[in-house]
Amino acid sequence: MTDQARTQAAAGGEIPEETLLAGFFRSEDLARVYDPLPIEVLLISADREILWHNRALEHRLGQDTTRRPLFCYELMHGGGETQCQCLAELFKNATSERLPLATREDVDRQITLVPLWNGSENVPAAYVCLAVPKFSLPGQRIPPSSEEMHALAGQTADAIVLMDLEGCITYWNPAAERMFGYSPDECLGRSLHELVVPPEQLQEQQRAFIEFSTSGRSQLQDKLLELEARRKDGSMFPVELAFSLLNVGDAPRVLGFARDVSYRKQKEQEEMRLRSKLQQAQKLESLGVLAGGIAHDFNNLLMGVLGYADLALLQLPLESPAREYLRQIEIAARRAAELTSQMLAYSGRARFMVEAVSLSRLVEEIVHLLKTVVAKNAVLKLSLTQDLPAVDVDTSQVRQVVMNLVTNASDAIEDKSGVITITTGVMEADHEYLSETYLDDDLPAGYYAFLEVSDTGCGM
Repeated sequence: MTDQARTQAAAGGEIPEETLLAGFFRSEDLARVYDPLPIEVLLISADREILWHNRALEHRLGQDTTRRPLFCYELMHGGGETQCQCLAELFKNATSERLPLATREDVDRQITLVPLWNGSENVPAAYVCLAVPKFSLPGQRIPPSSEEMHALAGQTADAIVLMDLEGCITYWNPAAERMFGYSPDECLGRSLHELVVPPEQLQEQQRAFIEFSTSGRSQLQDKLLELEARRKDGSMFPVELAFSLLNVGDAPRVLGFARDVSYRKQKEQEEMRLRSKLQQAQKLESLGVLAGGIAHDFNNLLMGVLGYADLALLQLPLESPAREYLRQIEIAARRAAELTSQMLAYSGRARFMVEAVSLSRLVEEIVHLLKTVVAKNAVLKLSLTQDLPAVDVDTSQVRQVVMNLVTNASDAIEDKSGVITITTGVMEADHEYLSETYLDDDLPAGYYAFLEVSDTGCGM
């Protein structure tokens, strides 16, 4: 089955892409790595269906293998084999412990089936099958080529390490060299743990490894470990480790796989950071709704206070000393009403009312509210032009814009120290400058008042 045929089959719905990958691989990666190899490589589902295979299987069979469903026991072990005789049946019956792999020898091939476990399931999620051909001469049987096996291990992106039962390295593939920085000459015969495990975890990991290599049971069994590994230059990075026992000839060995998960961890941290920002935005939105409701109700109460204060003033004689107390009540109530207007502006529920105001004075009125949204590690700096010409604006809307800009500037500074500056002034704008804005295509050239919020953060 050619690459084009595989792509067309997946696109046409014959082989769904998620089934083709079995949750582990991308088809284009498998084709790039394993199509050039002379050995047969297959990806098999838990139901024994062939999800992907390299070109070596087609070359051996001399027939088209695009029909679906196509099961491994129909092609791999000769005619007449049933599903119950398939190698995968061994893993189905292995309820007490997980087998690292299974092998069998046919007349012309040695077949190795490697399970791909998924979490705590007792049945593998999928299998990788390797079929290495045997080459016979008169009176002599030649074992599989080690160069072929080295080529297979050398093309993978994961580090593959073969060790004896004491943890000393006997094989170190190119991906391990790229990942950890050690050449094969530097690490062969040395302990894997002493090379890559941080000193504070060394004894614990060595003890677990020895227990696993001697008995096959420890905290390493059937687990995908996540830990910080050490490179040759001393830098640390997150890896996933998996170990399995196998026999190489007559000698027991431990096979280790390591995968660099730095990119995945970075994406997870970025996702957590964005989720945290979203939660914070939702909290601020809820606070805005709450503040708007409180301000609206409180404003109604203040109207009653102001009304009764005015009525009391009308009833008192001009020389009454109580009139001054009522005036102070009226002043305090009007200031409270201004505060509720700012709360309504914060919640976005203020009415649209245009009036001529100074931008500098408007900022000064809400500076105490702006300080509440600025992070503790940021400093709010004002650079306001005095005697600024008045502009016709809705003060509630402008307050809301300034609040949003200052909030965004505070978020941009993040956990670092920084300065948020609010600047007001007058500038002369010509037609060329105004044509580059998104305000209006027909704005006349002339003098314009401006309000600017800048920060020393990282930006958008």
